[in-house]
Amino acid sequence: MVKAFPPLHFELTIKGAKTLDYRLERRKAFRIVGMRLRTTLENGECYNKIPAFWRTLVQAGRQEDMIALMNQEPKGLLGVSHYSADFSTGILDYYVACSTDQPTPDGMEEFIVPESTWAIFPCLEKGADAIQKLEHRIVMEWMPTSGYEFAKAPDIEVYASLEEADIWIPVKKI
Repeated sequence: MVKAFPPLHFELTIKGAKTLDYRLERRKAFRIVGMRLRTTLENGECYNKIPAFWRTLVQAGRQEDMIALMNQEPKGLLGVSHYSADFSTGILDYYVACSTDQPTPDGMEEFIVPESTWAIFPCLEKGADAIQKLEHRIVMEWMPTSGYEFAKAPDIEVYASLEEADIWIPVKKI
């Protein structure tokens, strides 16, 4: 039997060439009110269920109900990922909510986001997967060299408008 070997080719990929803007901000605890989805990180389930959850809420006009409650900082429609105390379970409660001091309407839930220091990253790209791409860059490029690690608090997507979004990552100095 004769064996053939194709010619070797080398490819060089340079990562991290694009800047990653962020700021650090300390925030006291704040209360959110909205709709909750329980999902899991297992097999990437959350990456399918969370966008479907958003679509369902928007189609039903529920985001308007939440926006009407908004009267506290941070201003905007929030996507809040709260992981179980035992992170190894992979259980995730995801809220679409607003920050408010208004009473919790029937059919909605409240959650207290704990005091934390946040690394806040503006999402400068557009597109359906822009937030997920930015989250990947934060974890793979920024976090390992930042001198910070994840703190025990939820991570937050802040949608100030259809054109403006930030990702808030809870951090503490290593």
